Amino acid sequence: MFMKVSVIVPVYNAEKYLSRCIDSILNQTLKELELILVDDESTDSSPAICDRYSEADPRVKVIHKKNGGPGMARNSGLEVATGEFVAFVDSDDYIDPVMYESMYNEIKANNTDSCLCGFLQIDTKGTVYENPNPLHGKSYYGQEVIDDILFNILGSKPDAESDFVIGVAVWKGLYSMQVIRDNNLTFYSERVFYSEDTMFNVDYFLHSNGVSVVKEMYYHYLENEVSFTKTYKTDMHDKNVRFFREVDSKLQRLDNHKEGKMRLSRLFLGFMRYYLQRIVELYSRKEAIKLIKGICKDECIQEVLHEYPYKKNPIKQRIIHSFVVNKHPALVWFVIKIKNN
Repeated sequence: MFMKVSVIVPVYNAEKYLSRCIDSILNQTLKELELILVDDESTDSSPAICDRYSEADPRVKVIHKKNGGPGMARNSGLEVATGEFVAFVDSDDYIDPVMYESMYNEIKANNTDSCLCGFLQIDTKGTVYENPNPLHGKSYYGQEVIDDILFNILGSKPDAESDFVIGVAVWKGLYSMQVIRDNNLTFYSERVFYSEDTMFNVDYFLHSNGVSVVKEMYYHYLENEVSFTKTYKTDMHDKNVRFFREVDSKLQRLDNHKEGKMRLSRLFLGFMRYYLQRIVELYSRKEAIKLIKGICKDECIQEVLHEYPYKKNPIKQRIIHSFVVNKHPALVWFVIKIKNN
């Protein structure tokens, strides 16, 4: 059977949610679909669940591999994908039944090579937040892919309230396998860089010729207690710096590199504030200020803040950025502590 879409799901200790995720994919109205489950050395019943679905449905492929993180798991899926297009779903999330048929038809109708949609965000209390794609209602071609899609994935303009316009996650997209294979695109490891999704999107949309955007919120993203926003790891800052340097080097080829770097800087500083907040939440005042001091002194942070027009940011961000650039870790701690309370 000709496969229109390959769906790749990295799986790691997801037994609680995995069946719901798989069922939402196999029950798509688009039937020319294959599902690639990549078991990333799970220690719960996830491998057995994957194998059970594979035995019951010939559209399901299972890869069991050594643990390498979601980026490397997605790469394993890309190696065996046979679809004309590829999509990515996280194992604790689920999708609307018409998601891939609608997005596939949108691509074909508009002669584009990818499609982006909106999503529903569901917190741990079950509260649902709507996130329609703000760029919906048209397709983007040529230079518009860079100016309107790529730059808005990287970050917003300095005076915008939010750091994000579209957001970085790849699970909102349907991507052309031809673009991926023609340009040897793969995911980077999140163990090295801060946001493997952003880096894949940068590589992809630098080569994309057209993108369709729909308003519908087909993807259901579930927050959980161990999600990125709930944790802090001591290597977060180093990975954020490596991320900034790597993406900036990719943007050097663009005529409007200056605008791209400004958007990237907004994302970079947003990530910085997220882990500063985690530090204040999780560490004692003394330990937190010591960690914040190291971040304030970082060469890349200082370089970005001296170049970036942070005084145009919303006031809460502007205050934190001002204290960071002037190396006042105690004031950074104080402002974030007040904000958290």
